[in-house]
Amino acid sequence: MSETADRGQGLDWTARRDKGPVRSVNEDRWLVGALGERAHLYAVADGMGGSASGEPSARLALEGLYRSLMTSEAPLSVEAQLRAPDDIRATLAAELLKEENPFGLEHGGATLAWAVVRRRAVTVGWIGDSRVGVIGAGDLRWLTRDHTLVEKMVDSGRITREEALTHPHRNILLRSVGLRGDGAEAGAAEVAEATCWHGERLLLCTDGISRSLTGEAIAALVTDGVDASALVDAAIAAGATDNLAAILVDIQH
Repeated sequence: MSETADRGQGLDWTARRDKGPVRSVNEDRWLVGALGERAHLYAVADGMGGSASGEPSARLALEGLYRSLMTSEAPLSVEAQLRAPDDIRATLAAELLKEENPFGLEHGGATLAWAVVRRRAVTVGWIGDSRVGVIGAGDLRWLTRDHTLVEKMVDSGRITREEALTHPHRNILLRSVGLRGDGAEAGAAEVAEATCWHGERLLLCTDGISRSLTGEAIAALVTDGVDASALVDAAIAAGATDNLAAILVDIQH
């Protein structure tokens, strides 16, 4: 399992996280791990709650997710991934019981996005505004929809997609995973199944990427063959003010 490095690279994936030019601490993390049966988990997490609790919340959320799917008989299934948030909260609660627990962990939280990939079959899950998308033929198609107030306002027709980009409430999340007890729905995952094809690339990213680069810009960069590190550099050059994390996965079957 790869999880702690700022950069990572495998046979068919690259990953990078960066604190960005403004923040002093990096609360974004990524994880890549094998799940057996030729399935692999790719995941990113964006910690919340400040520098003391945000980073450990993201790290423990990824550990809980991986442990949950590793113990499942069918990690690619929707049912297994819908159960993951309960196991993540159990991981956070167990850490809180330790004598040397992260300061403020009970007030922290994280957004998550993940993909379990086996050949062309992909199951994606997400909580909050971290995202999963697929790039092919020069086009980016997001497989996730942000759990945010402005996304809900767009869905209801109250504001346009363009207005959402600069709306004063664009940072308000409707879902995240943590120990704050905001209700079952507020910590629930959404899960979807997809099929990716040979030559397409799967992108997982935190909002430091998706708020800094348009979908068109991301698609153009990835189609040109950039890796995750170059994508993060492009987001920073475009004016990113948040932490950043990205994983790019080449679909080869």
